[in-house]
Amino acid sequence: MSIADANHSSSHWAYYRLLIPIKIMRFGTEYGEKLGRAVGELPKLAKPVSKLKIPSRSGGRRIRVHVHKNAAALGSEKPTAVHLNWHGSGWILPGLGSDSEFIRQTLHHPSMTSYPLTILDCDYAKSPEYPCPMDAEDARDVYDYVLQNPDLYDPNKITVGGFSAGGSIALGLSVEVGHEARMRARSEGVPDEKFVHPIRAVFSVYPVATWEGPREVVRVPKEVRDLPGMVLPLWFSKYITNAHLFPPKRNTGLSWEEEKRRKEELVHRPIVSTLNADPDDFSPIVTIYTAQYDHLMRGAEELRTKLKEESRVRVFGRKVMGVGHGWDQLVKKGQFGYAERDETYDGGARLIAMAGDIEVLRQT
Repeated sequence: MSIADANHSSSHWAYYRLLIPIKIMRFGTEYGEKLGRAVGELPKLAKPVSKLKIPSRSGGRRIRVHVHKNAAALGSEKPTAVHLNWHGSGWILPGLGSDSEFIRQTLHHPSMTSYPLTILDCDYAKSPEYPCPMDAEDARDVYDYVLQNPDLYDPNKITVGGFSAGGSIALGLSVEVGHEARMRARSEGVPDEKFVHPIRAVFSVYPVATWEGPREVVRVPKEVRDLPGMVLPLWFSKYITNAHLFPPKRNTGLSWEEEKRRKEELVHRPIVSTLNADPDDFSPIVTIYTAQYDHLMRGAEELRTKLKEESRVRVFGRKVMGVGHGWDQLVKKGQFGYAERDETYDGGARLIAMAGDIEVLRQT
């Protein structure tokens, strides 16, 4: 996604020209996924042990959260480690529950056998009805809910993660919380080298790390057939950009140039384009996986390199070759990309274990 694709009108006409096709896409996505799960083309939904509705600070809404626990957590009366997960959506489509296979594999991972873990699978604001930065605000509201319930969740064992838009949200939350905590620690005379980030680790898969600059063009060689995943078309990226960056109120009265400047300021914020963040604001462990045939790859690869070179962050992950965006959701056992999916999910589970000081054998 890139601000270069943005339309800078805030009129009612511009809004409904976005909203109507997006609602049609939502309908198709929702029922397409139901059909896909019914016929076995998509993984079955993981069944949560409970569901929450957490108040959102914006829009008079409630944020839907599915609560999942491993066997160790179900048998524990003490606060558990907690991982917050956000799904992919392009910021416009439904997707709560779409990371079921990752959740299942993580809860049953060998490193979690005696490590009580709760995964909160979280929904968030969708555009253009609730545009940027309301998605980030929803993530912060869920994080604050966790802190407000220390009898349920261990505040010293919080990790975050997500896929696509959700991976971006997780990185942004880490940066926001980290910056606030680091500035507070400095004001209290705590040296930077002794600063402890409140979020122990971030697991991010094919995220958007920057909205600035031109959109990267991805070309798939003709000899590549049966590509796992998707190459997001330009028209879809334009819908995402225009919807997500649309003003919270229509007919703002801003000129084209004024609205353009508003968008430019918005996407420059570190919680939106995390490539702009101070490396010291990130969690101490960050894993980023990207996909070769994905135009979101450039910024995420740059971010992983930046963190490796300019910070004390332990950085893991890699570019997965030969796959497109969302390949892990679509690939089937025996197909190319399936082993890479398991490696990626294994990396997420190991990150959570590492953040909880659980010994693991390796990290890709």
